Amino acid sequence: MGTALLAMCFCAVSLLLALFVSLSPISEKAKIRMLYAGAVVSFIAVPLMDRYIAGLNSYPEEMRYRGVLVFINTICCFCFIMVFMIKYQAVKKKADTLE
Repeated sequence: MGTALLAMCFCAVSLLLALFVSLSPISEKAKIRMLYAGAVVSFIAVPLMDRYIAGLNSYPEEMRYRGVLVFINTICCFCFIMVFMIKYQAVKKKADTLE
């Protein structure tokens, strides 16, 4: 259970990083770095959770933790999408100022 709890803590930290970045008035470069850090934290949680799932003997428990694993991957994808949106807005802003 400790491994699953650790993975959920990584998941919560990455989600909080993404939420903090979307709410705080910091520079774009800092936002991008924090979102990348959140994605890396999510990636760290995946092998931990997968190792814990491999040790389970009950099918319903295994499926429940697989759902959590999908949620962790979704958070990681959310972090990357946010990074790409921030980069796109920065490029669009530069292009608008050049015109």
